[in-house]
Amino acid sequence: MRSTLFVLASMTVMTGSAFADIDYTLTAGTDVISFSLPELPAVQSSCDYFGDTSCFAVYPVSLVVDGSDITGNVSFYQPGVGGGLTVCSGTVCGAGTVLVNNDGPNDEQLFTGTLANPDLEEFSDVQLTAAATGSPQYNEAFVLNATSSASTPEPASYALSLLGLGAIMVAARSQRAKKAA
Repeated sequence: MRSTLFVLASMTVMTGSAFADIDYTLTAGTDVISFSLPELPAVQSSCDYFGDTSCFAVYPVSLVVDGSDITGNVSFYQPGVGGGLTVCSGTVCGAGTVLVNNDGPNDEQLFTGTLANPDLEEFSDVQLTAAATGSPQYNEAFVLNATSSASTPEPASYALSLLGLGAIMVAARSQRAKKAA
């Protein structure tokens, strides 16, 4: 019985829980910017966007901008500074091109949690507000769609699960053999 409990506990710890990615699509007229981020992103730093530190930045982020692949970064803001997000090329907005700088509708924040430990949320057809700070290349009000993508466990997780199930079956068979003897 102890070995069965140990195996079950080990399987839970080893396979862990999987979180989905959030797929973002920003659309304004014919301009489309898309990218994916983990639901619980690894925040590289608080950002300093023209003296504003009420945000966090995630980089590098693989962006698709009007059909072209580029590497950039995405910053998410708190409501006191307009909420919303900024998308830039390069690893730092100041060193790259500001592609989009949009406030959230009614200064809405696009994440829950803290700047150090954010939890990204899903949104459908959220009309963002254009903000000209940083002279964005796409100085437009984008519509945001952020949807959760299905998370697929890695093959190693399946292998560990099967191994654990096999160990449980062996332990159960062993227990039955001991009781029969």
